[in-house]
Amino acid sequence: MTKVTVKRLINSFLTALFLLISCRSGEPAQVMMDDAVDFQDEKMFVVGVSWQGLTPYCLRLGKLLLELAEEADDEIRFIYMDGQNNTEKQISHVENFIAHKVDLILLNPCAFHNLASAATAANEASIPLITIITRIEEQEICTSYVGSNHKESALLQAEMVNRYLGMKGRIAILEGTIGIEAQLARAEGYKQILTQNPSLEVIASQPAFWEQDEAYVIVENWLHNGMRPDVIMSQNDSMALGALEAVTEAKLNDSIKVFGIDGDNEAVESIQEGGMEGTVFMDAFGQAKRIFECIDIIKSGNIPDKEYYVPFIVLSKDNIDDPSIRSKLRY
Repeated sequence: MTKVTVKRLINSFLTALFLLISCRSGEPAQVMMDDAVDFQDEKMFVVGVSWQGLTPYCLRLGKLLLELAEEADDEIRFIYMDGQNNTEKQISHVENFIAHKVDLILLNPCAFHNLASAATAANEASIPLITIITRIEEQEICTSYVGSNHKESALLQAEMVNRYLGMKGRIAILEGTIGIEAQLARAEGYKQILTQNPSLEVIASQPAFWEQDEAYVIVENWLHNGMRPDVIMSQNDSMALGALEAVTEAKLNDSIKVFGIDGDNEAVESIQEGGMEGTVFMDAFGQAKRIFECIDIIKSGNIPDKEYYVPFIVLSKDNIDDPSIRSKLRY
């Protein structure tokens, strides 16, 4: 059993533990993963959340939403559903939320396309629907968006890579699930940088679906077949960590550097320990605070702004231990 498999088993256990702890009776903010749950509670402001899947970043944001609700001692109840990267499941979640008359729907889309019907149904039911983390193609029909500019994350990552390579070198790219807004925008950012710098050569590009073990297998195959990039650019940290595992096993750490996006805790620790070269931190705490701003606005009978962007933060070996940077990292 590889270290990647062990890590995934540990993450699965922690996910289950997180959901169990979050479902304790009596807490104002609860997580329910069951479509049969009783949504009705006149004392609570009920927020239905459909996650694209239980990724490390979704878990981080979900945990922070619960913590902020607890800190505020507010009567807010979150009901979390796992979309399992399936648009039909997410549409069903939204329909279920509407049928049970929740006060607000948070949709973390698993795809850029094919989710307009969910937003339309919420509009027709006069229930605000806010997309979070990623957007949908028909974003204008949603109440608002809370997240970050995913193209910006790719540009920031590419700037780190440019500095490391001195504007010249061989690059391999690990992409997320094809068609989700984060993948599309990050690919667009890569394309912009590569077009501007023809001395950067892409020798491989393959989707690993945001998954650590999938990235491990892909990179292991690349290296086994003699491919030697100078840098592996990953569209998220889970894939970056899988890539790093394969590079480490091949004893190529000195010649192949790995860069990620998201700023997951394990990636930050890896940078501190000399593993990953850098990442781009997506501020879940900043996004959670913006979501609560929207909740307060909606509870007061008003309409939030159409977009709330939270900036990314570059994390590298040069600044990872800077107190001013560390103070911004809340998990």
